[in-house]
Amino acid sequence: MVRAWRPDGLPGVIAMDGVVSSHAAEPRGEYMIGVIGRRPMRLQRGTTGHVLGPGSLAVLDPLLPHRGAPAADGPWRCRLLIMELPDVTALVSDPDLGRQAPPVFTEPVLRDPGLARRFVALHRLLAAPASLLERQGALAAWWGEAARWAAGAERRARARGTEAAAVRRALSLVADSPAADVSLA
Repeated sequence: MVRAWRPDGLPGVIAMDGVVSSHAAEPRGEYMIGVIGRRPMRLQRGTTGHVLGPGSLAVLDPLLPHRGAPAADGPWRCRLLIMELPDVTALVSDPDLGRQAPPVFTEPVLRDPGLARRFVALHRLLAAPASLLERQGALAAWWGEAARWAAGAERRARARGTEAAAVRRALSLVADSPAADVSLA
């Protein structure tokens, strides 16, 4: 059984959690991000196959179709987010930081246990009561980290002065109106 929902304030995001016995997707402008909970799964993306064990994180960009099947005896559990391309583009693009969008993940399995744990925490946050700023901020922070794994990320430069000024402005806005349900924008 799989539970699916749209987190409040994030219309381009679908969250899913449950046990899956198979899947096939031909993305039409969306990213699929997931962490395997129990039992491994076999992922076929284009002509390349992967086996994802518990705790594995995959980011599937909209470039190639993919499908999944059990890698052992029985279905696997996973937490999944499906995000529309414009939403990911808005979160990842930052010319001041040298980040271009949309991000392309030539290797869909991100071998970063910390990032996988933070994805699970993000997924739980999106299922719980939280402010719009908490949800949007957590999603943006996670994508900021995930973008480091995108093709070409190692060649990008950071503009730390611009980033720090933007953070100071945002903190000032929140401090001026702490009760307001402000958005990330």
